[in-house]
Amino acid sequence: MAKYVDRDRLLHIFSLDRWGKYDPAEVRTLIKSVEPADVQPVVRGKWVPVIRYLENTVVGWECSVCGFGIDISEDGFNYCPKCGADMRECET
Repeated sequence: MAKYVDRDRLLHIFSLDRWGKYDPAEVRTLIKSVEPADVQPVVRGKWVPVIRYLENTVVGWECSVCGFGIDISEDGFNYCPKCGADMRECET
């Protein structure tokens, strides 16, 4: 699994008053010395309508990631209650 570092912390380390240039071995050592950030990958999904085909009506919503279903009366979930997928639209 990938390890992520706090960019601000790493930039702070490199901004410290130092003489000369960094050599590649020193850069690797500095990067390895930074504690990994506590992150989790973002899983994105969307609510897919569940349609009753004989009546052509939406009767509920289903998570596109795990298939968890909710009633049509339940509305406004930004995250799937079962798998935690983010249901908000991506901002590009």
